[in-house]
Amino acid sequence: MVKNICRFLAIMLILTTVYQVFTLGYGCSSEIEYQTDKIIATNKHYADEHLSVIYERKIGSQTDFVHLQVDTTYHEIGKGAYRYEVLCKREYNLRSFDNSYVDMQDVVAACFISGKEWEQDNVRRKIIDYSCQRATAKIGNRLYEAWYTDALPHRHPDSREIDDKRGLILEARDAEGSYELRAKYIREQIG
Repeated sequence: MVKNICRFLAIMLILTTVYQVFTLGYGCSSEIEYQTDKIIATNKHYADEHLSVIYERKIGSQTDFVHLQVDTTYHEIGKGAYRYEVLCKREYNLRSFDNSYVDMQDVVAACFISGKEWEQDNVRRKIIDYSCQRATAKIGNRLYEAWYTDALPHRHPDSREIDDKRGLILEARDAEGSYELRAKYIREQIG
């Protein structure tokens, strides 16, 4: 009787070991290897991106040019098969051609549709080959009209933006005509 129980336990141990090796161990490792290869292939497309926009800006009777730079990098959360998200991180820089730098808050206010004050409508037009939508806002005592595109800055579809800044303004003006901003040159570089 004891021999039969020992044989039974030995057979069960062998069957359990074989099951783990062929189903859990082998199956999981091949799945992890497949996922890792897939992730490595996917990550090759997450090259750094650079956007450069030169605007002509009119304030009152003075006209100048400003240069917006948006540098985008991607950061993987997790490693290998355990990656669960790719974050899109951006750095913004706005400067005039006399090299005076403007802080980040002014970049967002001057160049992006942001905040609850902007109201979008369905009027569309093309500016420098980008499909743009119209938005209006009352900021302070002034009424502004802006034309913006969601295509810039570029973002890979399966990544998540940290700052959620979409809607780059390509043209803007106030109702009195004392302020105008117009994109004159756009250069995108991926990789």
